[in-house]
Amino acid sequence: MKIPKLNLKNLFLKGQKPNQEAFWNWIDSYWHKDEEIDQAAVKGLESTLANKLDKGVETTLLNAFNDAVSNVNSILKGEATPTSSPTAWLPGSPDLYEKWEATTVGTYTNFKGSNGLPIEVTLTDIDKKFVFLNMTNGVAKKTTVPIPGVNVSPVFDPLDSEKAQGGKQIADYINFSSKPFNYVLDFSKDNFGKYTELIGTITFSEGSGSLFGKVAYVKLTGGNVTFPSDFVPQLGTADYDPTKTNTIAFWKEYDKIRFFNEISALEPLPTNDIITSYNFQNRSPNAALSTIPHIGAVLTGNISDHSISTDGQFLRRLTTATSGAAAIAVDTGGVINYKATFIMSIYSMLDVLIGGNTYDNYVNYINIRAQSPASDVVWVSASNPTGTTIATTPNIPYPQFDWYLWEFVVNGSQVKFFCNGNFIVEYTNPNTGNYFSFILNKKEDGVKSFKIEKL
Repeated sequence: MKIPKLNLKNLFLKGQKPNQEAFWNWIDSYWHKDEEIDQAAVKGLESTLANKLDKGVETTLLNAFNDAVSNVNSILKGEATPTSSPTAWLPGSPDLYEKWEATTVGTYTNFKGSNGLPIEVTLTDIDKKFVFLNMTNGVAKKTTVPIPGVNVSPVFDPLDSEKAQGGKQIADYINFSSKPFNYVLDFSKDNFGKYTELIGTITFSEGSGSLFGKVAYVKLTGGNVTFPSDFVPQLGTADYDPTKTNTIAFWKEYDKIRFFNEISALEPLPTNDIITSYNFQNRSPNAALSTIPHIGAVLTGNISDHSISTDGQFLRRLTTATSGAAAIAVDTGGVINYKATFIMSIYSMLDVLIGGNTYDNYVNYINIRAQSPASDVVWVSASNPTGTTIATTPNIPYPQFDWYLWEFVVNGSQVKFFCNGNFIVEYTNPNTGNYFSFILNKKEDGVKSFKIEKL
């Protein structure tokens, strides 16, 4: 018969002589593989089985779900234009839901609201907002969603969990300092920089390959300068004065960089080496690009699709670019050695064409795609219109909530591209025309200044 485990152990203690009954009790106390185990003998099994979904009920529920899915046709359709047509729907047909994105101002003739009238997409709708056309069984409804970091309050509200909060506002709230541009000093040889007008704040840093005793001179006015903590001023150096001409000498001295700044009466900027120069800050709000004062060659191309921002601080696009016809350009007049400088912030993409025959002939150009965690620089040619990635770098920031220094140094067929003082990539450019052309891709892109100067 079955007996408790402790009693069994006592029958088989050392020195004991178990009899036949003891062995039989041992065998009767355990399940044999030939014996069935009762459900009640397994702890919790009966309650688990009682709560198990019946197979027939499961099948019924799955069939009902599949029937519901088969009666719904939900589609993401992509970008709509005023001439696009949603999928036709007739009463009695399965339910039809479609979602379109609208980026063009106009009357969307085939998207009719519950009142039977076509949906209107206005400039206000698409200004710093995503616009969606949602179709429900042939009836359209327009919705707009603010683009994060663009259509936001100028002051960060830490208690607001609904509206998008922009990077600049957050940075101000937590008291981050503004991000300066970087000026890399080359001490591999003696250097003498051109007289430059700063826009924004510049900080200096030491380049690689520095040699003891090499001197770098820069001549600046305007803007502001930040000297790193490991740069040591020479006794008698003057503070940087943005209203005067500042001639700054830097030199490598053993394990540190020394500098001396001398200020003098403001000199006029030389214009003989400037191919073109535009400053878009402090202009009349919404002023047309064609009315902006400049030095040197005029910007040509699709200038009618660009104007000063509503706060009068930068140049912006009025619509999203859809082709090379959206470009603006400068004719460099046959100069093959020059530097193009932008102070710019892009939403996602920038196209740059160097050496084109016309402003809109986009063959052999670079497509800069800002993204996180690293941005791509893609070379696009006639033989490879999908492009080849020639650089992937985190030094092209994304998202760009601030203004950055973009530089293209052109020496004949060789082009070097820098972002915020960081070298990104060098590539060979086969074009032989005179145009420097660029496309701001989105309305959220902006340029504070643009300059091309001879090298």
